[in-house]
Amino acid sequence: MGFFKSISNFFCGKAFIREIPEDADLKEIQEAAALSSRVYKDNQSDELYDDIGYRVETFINRKPYDTQLAVLQKEHIIAVVFRGTSSFEDAKQDALFRKERLTFIPETLGGVIKAHRGVLAAYMSVRAEVKTTVRELESRIRRKLRAVPRVIVTGHSLGGGLALLFALDMAITMTIKATVRTFGALRVFNKKGAKLFNRTLPDTILFRSDGDIVPTLPKIGYKHPELFVRFDNGEYLPRPGRIRNIFKMLRPSSYKAHGIIQYVAQLAILEETIQQKRANGHANKGEKK
Repeated sequence: MGFFKSISNFFCGKAFIREIPEDADLKEIQEAAALSSRVYKDNQSDELYDDIGYRVETFINRKPYDTQLAVLQKEHIIAVVFRGTSSFEDAKQDALFRKERLTFIPETLGGVIKAHRGVLAAYMSVRAEVKTTVRELESRIRRKLRAVPRVIVTGHSLGGGLALLFALDMAITMTIKATVRTFGALRVFNKKGAKLFNRTLPDTILFRSDGDIVPTLPKIGYKHPELFVRFDNGEYLPRPGRIRNIFKMLRPSSYKAHGIIQYVAQLAILEETIQQKRANGHANKGEKK
């Protein structure tokens, strides 16, 4: 039975569905998606984020990797938002890069942790600056607001991969454990890196819209953290098998499914479904009493 089950999982995928945790803030998830969308805009000003209460602390843009991110603040919350690639072809090309060791993570924490070479190079071009900015902003919040800072890290596509790298780096080297929300993020870690991420950053959700194949790239030797939610049209979906993923990659709609606008729209539908289910659940509990 085990052999046939493995074959079925390979072709069709595991019939296991991960859902957004009950204690997750749905509004905050929507805001993270909005931030991941707006960071693509050229004019990074406070006006761009006014309606969701954030102001721009800094916008970082570094060559030659064209790594871009915004560090934002709302009261005691710091949001670090990485911009993704706007080219689906670039995302597929990234899959050809090899892995490289993360030298800032000691082997004693889980062996040799490796990451996507191209994404790591892009991250290293901004690493020192973004870490310094977060540390200074965190100190300012403690001093001026007398509050405990909270960090949210988010991004779409390549930006999601960069967000995962930064969140793990910050947790290990700065002892700051962020809330992580990514959308259509490509894979960046080897298996040991994904395991370390799972142990270190439990408040993480990686969203994948049905038909988006970027989160399955690169195919060989890479693994995502486990906290993965796959959804479409307001419903949770099980993980597809590898063969099904290949056919989805060939569909012309795969680029549309990857777009951050699609994620924002799909999350709005999913939120309505979840709110309705939660309301029905509370109503049923009341009837039983």
